[in-house]
Amino acid sequence: MKVYKWALLLVLIPAAAAAADDAAVAMRVRAQTDFDRVTSAAFPELPDTTRCVQSQAVLLPVVGPAGEAVVRFRMGWCQLLGASLTDSRAAYGQAAREFARAMAAWPARSLEPIPAPLQVLSGISRLQQGAEPHSLPDIRAGFEAALATRSCPDELLSPRVCQEVIALARLWLGWTLLEEGKLADATVHLLRFPELGWADWSAGRQALEWGRARDAADRIGQAVERWTAARKYPRGGTLRLLAPKPDLPRALAELGMARYLAGDFAGAVQSLDAAVKQRPWDARSIFTRGLARDALGQTEAALADYQLASRTAFANPGLSSASAQAHLYRGVWHFRRGAWTRAEDEFAGALNAKPEPALRADIAAWRHLSAVAGGACESSAAELGRALSDVSGLFPRQEAHARLAACAGPPATISSRE
Repeated sequence: MKVYKWALLLVLIPAAAAAADDAAVAMRVRAQTDFDRVTSAAFPELPDTTRCVQSQAVLLPVVGPAGEAVVRFRMGWCQLLGASLTDSRAAYGQAAREFARAMAAWPARSLEPIPAPLQVLSGISRLQQGAEPHSLPDIRAGFEAALATRSCPDELLSPRVCQEVIALARLWLGWTLLEEGKLADATVHLLRFPELGWADWSAGRQALEWGRARDAADRIGQAVERWTAARKYPRGGTLRLLAPKPDLPRALAELGMARYLAGDFAGAVQSLDAAVKQRPWDARSIFTRGLARDALGQTEAALADYQLASRTAFANPGLSSASAQAHLYRGVWHFRRGAWTRAEDEFAGALNAKPEPALRADIAAWRHLSAVAGGACESSAAELGRALSDVSGLFPRQEAHARLAACAGPPATISSRE
């Protein structure tokens, strides 16, 4: 009987080992198939990305240290594509953590540098998750290293997809420069992707800084058209799926501002209407729409916007300089109703609320303008004249000059005797 048991055991051990090998092979095949399905799809489906993540997780204990980096990269890739479909910060965070683990495991697998796709996708995940400003230099360094090495191991991605990922490094490099306000440097990188709208956006903002409002309106308008069309008729591909996502309400607000400064008041109202519909708490856009309506002679609608902008700012304490903006907008409302003293008091309240420097110059000028309009030419005309050198394009400079001219009185006449 003992001999029979030992013989049976000797038969079962190889069979169990063979079954384990077959199971491992099946896990590898499934994980590869799920990964390929997601990678080759123009528009990956969310269930497919989830299935891919799960099959990589099942495979992870089987591959050992040598294969860990590749499996974790694939898991991060599928998580990132899934996050791009849901636009979930939590999902982007999961992808970022998986790419970090893949990078940590890479030296155990190879003495070669971290592959370009791993550096690029790690950086994108962190940015989409909401990386802190202090981490931008580190992320940018990863993009620059990827562009320098352009290393694409076949076991990570196909050559075509890998090159698309490396192109993303340049796109996101331009985007980080754009976020830091380095518009000229950003445009150099973004010009390589004209179809994505970011080059138009960067060039438009640059034109706005240079005071070329009409050019700014044209370029920002082109960016808005591209982004609106992409939202209605989305196109697939790695470059588009993982590209930075535009803030369309912000773009519409900037377009409205540019059109206002360019003198296209009807176009400004149209753009700002669209911006406010998507972001009704944007007090600045409501106020600018009021200015445009004022310029069109729509007095009642303008007054309603000034009042709404003030209430909106007061109701949004998280807004930058919320209290100052609220007092400013209510001050303009009083000013347009001819209540000069009340307007001046509101502008004083806005200054006491410690507004940001760019806003402070306009508020100070409005306060002096209210005093001059109320008849205090002797005490306030000089201050208003000095303040005009610092105001923004939203301040009614021509009206201020007219008020100053009225303070000076009619020009003196010189009589002569024949």
